[in-house]
Amino acid sequence: MVGSDRQSVAGFFGFTRWPDQVVSLDLGGRVLSITGTPGHQESSISVHDPWTGFLLTGDTVYPGRLYVQDMAAFHRQH
Repeated sequence: MVGSDRQSVAGFFGFTRWPDQVVSLDLGGRVLSITGTPGHQESSISVHDPWTGFLLTGDTVYPGRLYVQDMAAFHRQH
């Protein structure tokens, strides 16, 4: 289980420079790339699977209105 606050998320994935860093998550031979994507929610992450090419962004990228709480942080990451 991972907590939902930024400190819990950063600690679980091993971030030392949140969100200015890409960290790896090894699923046992399949390594995903994780990066922080704050702005809409302080502890949001995006997950890239280089094997499939999929980028999982939650609701960061979608055709619709985006409500951002920290616009400066959002712009730094996009």
